[in-house]
Amino acid sequence: MAINRDGAFLEILRRVDQNQGNIGFALGHLADRLDKCAIFVSQHAVEVCPAFLPSRRISFLSDPEIRRIYLSATLTSEVDFCRAFGRKPSFRIEPESDAGIGERLIILADRESITDRGAKGVKAESIARSLASTHKLLISTPTYLSAAKYKEIATPPRTSEFSAKLDEFRRSNSGVFLLVGRVDGIDLPHATCRVMLADGLPTGFSLLEAYLYDFLEMRNSFAAKLANRITQLFGRTNRGRNDYSVIFVTERRFVNWLSAARNVALLPELLRKQLLLGKSLVDQFKVRDIQTFAQLAQQVIDRDSGWLGYYKDSIGGLEVEVDQRKQAAEADQILTDAALAEAEFGAQMWEGSAALAREALGTVIDQVVVADRRLAGWYNIQIGHTFEIEGDGEAAAKQYSQARGRIHHILALPHPATTHSIALEQKPKNLLHTKLLEIFNNDIRVQNEHINRYERLILPLFDSTATAGQHEEAMRSFGELLGFEATRPEQETDSGSTLDVMWRSPTAQQLILLELKTKKGVGSPINKGDVGQGFNHLQWATDTLNGDKALGLIFISYAQECTKESSPSDVMWVAALDRFRKLYDETIQMLLALQRMKPLERYAEIHAMCSRAEWQPEAIFARLRGARLDDVRK
Repeated sequence: MAINRDGAFLEILRRVDQNQGNIGFALGHLADRLDKCAIFVSQHAVEVCPAFLPSRRISFLSDPEIRRIYLSATLTSEVDFCRAFGRKPSFRIEPESDAGIGERLIILADRESITDRGAKGVKAESIARSLASTHKLLISTPTYLSAAKYKEIATPPRTSEFSAKLDEFRRSNSGVFLLVGRVDGIDLPHATCRVMLADGLPTGFSLLEAYLYDFLEMRNSFAAKLANRITQLFGRTNRGRNDYSVIFVTERRFVNWLSAARNVALLPELLRKQLLLGKSLVDQFKVRDIQTFAQLAQQVIDRDSGWLGYYKDSIGGLEVEVDQRKQAAEADQILTDAALAEAEFGAQMWEGSAALAREALGTVIDQVVVADRRLAGWYNIQIGHTFEIEGDGEAAAKQYSQARGRIHHILALPHPATTHSIALEQKPKNLLHTKLLEIFNNDIRVQNEHINRYERLILPLFDSTATAGQHEEAMRSFGELLGFEATRPEQETDSGSTLDVMWRSPTAQQLILLELKTKKGVGSPINKGDVGQGFNHLQWATDTLNGDKALGLIFISYAQECTKESSPSDVMWVAALDRFRKLYDETIQMLLALQRMKPLERYAEIHAMCSRAEWQPEAIFARLRGARLDDVRK
């Protein structure tokens, strides 16, 4: 609509601006560029905004004559900085500071598993009421909707009275204050407040952000932003070296986010250690009943010697594993480069240079798919937008097809129509059938594009110099080509899973779980820790995917053995990459053979092939699984 009916839409916006005056952003900034914007509609608002901030074309951010100094106490990652300002900081000054280095006890306890004197079904309000009965309590929520559950004990102050109500809370000795959608700028140090209930990930501060995070599920591209916000949020009640506080996190998505090692690796070192200490304490002492919450908080506030000793003895030895920190750093570098490309895209689009904007995202999209496949899908949509502006609907539709494949959501976007293909009349019997029809439903040029794209995506799996993230994305892409619903659970979901890759056949209701140990050396066998992690993966699959059968868990490793002290399940296997390479080569040859056929022959062969035993999940698993782990213990 913004492209084809921007004149009519502009007239509506002008009438609203004149009659109500409640347009949040000066209309003059957008009036001549509505065709460059996205439009989001919710129950309460309409948001018109560019997909990426054109910060390089905002004069007070881009004027080369102005020297700028940016201040931040929480800049662990540069991704969000680049998205906001369109550049990387040229020089960083990092003086020592007390900010953020106080003592914290962080309790992660999923509300679904919490009890009240043994009874399940505990509500958020009950947790807050229990804490507020003995302590001043700050409750943080991302939205007013999520704040509504606490209406019986507190309501968010109106904007006009916010400062007065906050000062009143600071001076009081008890009470509850609700902080909605604010992660910084609020200081409650020392005795002004020492207990916080953090209810909900700090996301969805705009409709664009809510769409990207909650609908498109762009988890990894938002990881750095969330890490910065969480660092800021957890600093509201803890402002210096001599400060101490207790933070309770009970909302499931927030608990799962803070339980994922790759997310935690993005946080400052001390905060990482404090999260691991809190998790260890919860697990060790089975902290599940809300009656213990207030007691724990009281021990910290009273400077209980047992707590102080536990904190001092434990905090130094805790840390996220090196490989998790390395993978987080690799993904962060990819996303930093992508953020700079987004800034260039936004700038070129703002000036009307669709081709240059397209080039900016095109240079990074193949790297971005490793760090966040859904973000790459969003890039495909924006590249399609540039073709739409130029009147090339067919090229746009091809980008939209790639976007659908990467995002896996029903998106109302045009389909390519290069030829009227006989494939459109086919009724696929399974996902492999669907995938082959997708590849061959157009002319040979588009077929080649599909095949070449899968070659680019999968071949890094067999490159020992590729990163762990590249290996995982390549393995996921291979599963997709074979006709599975292929995902990276640790990267793509808030379920708390740390599984690298899962291939799922919805037709057969079968799963293949894949854990890549390709960064382990030849002399590093599968060990007890790996096996323990494997049991967690199998349990997660059982709990999460009811009705689906896990055919097994395959560890992909150069070392084809398992340590003697490990006790693996009989559905755990270990395989080398050469098994996957052989199947990959056969799959590519199959595609090329289909391409050489005449259309009628091709679709008959596709139909027949998708019923053959060798292309079914159990046969593929049997080819790839290698040796049973229990048989190679040494």
